Amino acid sequence: MGSFSVMVTFWALPQEFLTGASAAVGIGLINAVGNLGGFVGPYVAGYLHDLLGSYYYSLAFLSIVYIIGAILVIFVRKHGARVL
Repeated sequence: MGSFSVMVTFWALPQEFLTGASAAVGIGLINAVGNLGGFVGPYVAGYLHDLLGSYYYSLAFLSIVYIIGAILVIFVRKHGARVL
């Protein structure tokens, strides 16, 4: 539920920073990276589970990736915008 609840806010970001054709390219790039993550993520999680013998490490890895993504979104800002 938490993963899907942030999608509305996340998909509003490209339109905030990009216009015209660059917005279309940005949305396409986000979609491509997301699809790549959807393909690679389960393989990495399965590899970590087989290597270490526990689901803890594979879920910890996926949680770290989510946190890194959240930090990147927090630090994205418009050129010249002031951060409070």
